[in-house]
Amino acid sequence: MRQRRSFTREFKMSILSELSVKKLAEVCREHGIHPAIVCKWKREFNQSPDKAFRASQRKNPSLL
Repeated sequence: MRQRRSFTREFKMSILSELSVKKLAEVCREHGIHPAIVCKWKREFNQSPDKAFRASQRKNPSLL
């Protein structure tokens, strides 16, 4: 089974900043990320920039 990847806040912010000079498809291809994920990050950031991408508490600590 494939393990879910996690990305840091800094990485997500760098991806979003790249979108100002590159196309979505180009950024996604370069970093191996599905465009739907980047769109989700963009939407989350636009809704609440100061709270976006903050570490959330996991409900089950045994999953760490």
